[in-house]
Amino acid sequence: MTAAATKPNTKADLSTPTLGDLALRIVANVVREMTRYGRTLRDEDLISIRAVAGTVEAMVCGTAKVVLYLSTQPTGWGKTAILVAAVRAILADLALAHIGIVILVNTLEQIPVLIERMKLKEEDYAVRVGTGEPDLNEMGLTGLCRTNGAKKVAHHYAQVLFTTQQKLSKGLMLHKRDFNDMTFFDYCGRAAPAEIEVLKKDRSCGSKRQVRLWDEAYLPIDPVTIGFDEIAWFAGRLEYLGHPEGAKELKDWLQSVADGSPLYDTVPRWFIWTTWKDGDDPIAVFAEDDERARTLFEAMYYLQGQSVRILRQDYNNKTLAISYRRSIPHNIEPLLIFDAGGGQALDGLHPVWLTPA
Repeated sequence: MTAAATKPNTKADLSTPTLGDLALRIVANVVREMTRYGRTLRDEDLISIRAVAGTVEAMVCGTAKVVLYLSTQPTGWGKTAILVAAVRAILADLALAHIGIVILVNTLEQIPVLIERMKLKEEDYAVRVGTGEPDLNEMGLTGLCRTNGAKKVAHHYAQVLFTTQQKLSKGLMLHKRDFNDMTFFDYCGRAAPAEIEVLKKDRSCGSKRQVRLWDEAYLPIDPVTIGFDEIAWFAGRLEYLGHPEGAKELKDWLQSVADGSPLYDTVPRWFIWTTWKDGDDPIAVFAEDDERARTLFEAMYYLQGQSVRILRQDYNNKTLAISYRRSIPHNIEPLLIFDAGGGQALDGLHPVWLTPA
């Protein structure tokens, strides 16, 4: 597929795409699935199906453009059917066992449904979500492993990885902002539980999952708004926990903003002045079981070094720091997004559209 470089938001060339064997199998499976229930497919439906299938094939072959691919058919159209067919086609081809897949879902409830629809075997997949969901995290290949050491790294050896969009944007991106630096997504090739017990290496395999699928609810940016009173509380909490240098950086910055009344300013890099050690979980130590404190820590960690808009609200004598953060890491492209509402969310961000005009 080619993109017209002169257009800000690019429609893929959907007219006569040349599809290889994998894409043709995906198309055939989707058409069979959709027509099984009496669905009549229009020409534009077939064009979209072929476009998505061709994109998945390009990801597998390493020839996809480094862009966001967007499929915006309405709810109930059959986007999930294409996602399911794509995964099943890849796993059915033993020659593609080296191709890792990651599926980023919006809700935990989607994961068991997708696993069932894809007819995945336990050795095919792993689930990595929040620590508060042990049952989900034990599904698939992880549950087949016997020791904690093997369970910890099992997701690196599962061809299909399910995780949540929230884990990516509000978990992993707290530590790394570049997809290439996120070893979490490394795929080391398929391995049986007994082999994983021997390997037990939680290290970079040097190979990121090539097929990256985002299922629904994509928003490219996430607004971050923090009151200066919250930042002052945050600094006080840091000091209480034994990080006076980091607290001082923030307190001095708050005072300088109060004295100078700028419209924009840069939040200091307070974290470099803390004394947390390797192996510590700063968020857990800072927030304990307080969800509000956790959210504040996540926002403050992101904002350090970022330029923020300073907004003073005279009616309530409140000062706010306002910024925006990306919901996806740098270099995660190519990424295929299935989202009925994604057209508006991505307007102006140069996606390649996989939906006919």
